[in-house]
Amino acid sequence: MGQLIDYSSTQIAEATPVAVLLIHTIRPELSDVGEYFTEQLIFTLSREEDFQNIFRMVERKNLQQLLEELELQLGGLVEDSQAAQVGKLLGAELLISGLLYKKAEDYELFIKMLRVDTGKILSVSKAVLDKRPGI
Repeated sequence: MGQLIDYSSTQIAEATPVAVLLIHTIRPELSDVGEYFTEQLIFTLSREEDFQNIFRMVERKNLQQLLEELELQLGGLVEDSQAAQVGKLLGAELLISGLLYKKAEDYELFIKMLRVDTGKILSVSKAVLDKRPGI
């Protein structure tokens, strides 16, 4: 998460409203893993002191419901621009989204942060996550 902030193309003001989208997976059998990492991300942003001053979390349940409705209307994955529109409705200034891939030994998580008012991607980051328990 720190990399998203450090490498952002714009300075992020204190208490910026942010919404975290559900981390998507290409393979449906990994959807629970995507949900797990989404919750971990929200937990980190909400609890760690480094992020508490930077972000103010927007209620995700409402966001997820709106995104699911939009996804049904569009018949597929929600694009960044549509997600930004939903984020705007909820009062978020930034959206954080991710895509999770399963590799032989680990997971690769690609995370991006985008500005709601412009749809511009501010930062992207990649994390390699070990699949072994307790790591």
